[in-house]
Amino acid sequence: MNIPLREYWRLLSRYLVAQRGAALSMAALLVFSTGVGLAAPQVVRAFIDAALAGAPSPLLIRAAIGFFLVSLAGKALYFFARYRVRQVGLTATNALRIDLTAHLVRLDLGFHKTHPPGELIERVDGDVDALAAFLSSFVVDLIGSHKSQFRPLYMDEKPLWEKVRTIARSIYGAEDILADKKVRRQFAEFEEAGYGHYPICMAKTQYSFSTDPLLLGAPTGHDVPIREIRLATGAEFLVVICGAIMTMPGLPRVPSAENIDVTPEGRITGLF
Repeated sequence: MNIPLREYWRLLSRYLVAQRGAALSMAALLVFSTGVGLAAPQVVRAFIDAALAGAPSPLLIRAAIGFFLVSLAGKALYFFARYRVRQVGLTATNALRIDLTAHLVRLDLGFHKTHPPGELIERVDGDVDALAAFLSSFVVDLIGSHKSQFRPLYMDEKPLWEKVRTIARSIYGAEDILADKKVRRQFAEFEEAGYGHYPICMAKTQYSFSTDPLLLGAPTGHDVPIREIRLATGAEFLVVICGAIMTMPGLPRVPSAENIDVTPEGRITGLF
């Protein structure tokens, strides 16, 4: 049966008009939750700009608290919007279910002989429940969500040296990266060995965007010296060690834990 689209719209309007207030509040919640979601990245940008400009710590703390509150408000609005959409959908489809049941009761005996009660219950309940779920998800996805703006800092096929330079300039505000011939040769060797697509893990001081722990905060225009590169084939990334940072030692081939035991008397052995 080819039913015109306007008939579907007329049917939808019939069951939604009865709850105009709930539908309007649903739309308002969805719009506000979307607006708050768009505002959160602007708060982050303001925080980064303030940090790069050397803003005092109290201002940065207030910006961080603001981001937390905006994110929390966005989640709360989105939760209530989903609840409201579900409520509107269930109310509308329950009214539709009642009307369908009343329509079936009015049909003659010949119809009921060819359509057993189980089939009718399945059609009414199953189809109406599917319609309610579709309506809820459709409205939320159409109005309440927005496309993610995520993009990687660099592509996998970018040369390793350029990946590190991109991180240094984009994240750390550096002018450039520095390395001696030995380290540069390591970059070339890893690429020739087939590890050029690996991502980069930077190992540097946590006290500064530079490699100088005494140069606190987010200085700009500095150079990032690279001391060495380590290959992590299990994790599939390259560790670029910058400045005088020390890394944690890895486990030996036979960890000491394998020699630790407890005797029946409760004495621990193998610690030393």
